[in-house]
Amino acid sequence: MATLAIYIGAALAEIAGCFAFWAWLRLDRSPLWLVPGIASLVLFAWLLTRIAKEVDTTETTIKQTEECFLRADAPFPRYRCCLRR
Repeated sequence: MATLAIYIGAALAEIAGCFAFWAWLRLDRSPLWLVPGIASLVLFAWLLTRIAKEVDTTETTIKQTEECFLRADAPFPRYRCCLRR
């Protein structure tokens, strides 16, 4: 449950930060809009560091997928081994 809250918080921080930059560039808002925008993007990056366990799992999955693609023992090595479970 905490991980879901972190993902939601990170998503909201990213949207807020990007909106602040967009408003400054496209809507001719004051450069002061950049201050909360930068703070939101820093919060976004920090929140993503709180979910390191999932990142390690993702990196392992990526390595397994790369190994699967590099196998040359199948007629279609890029697809055959990845379809098996």
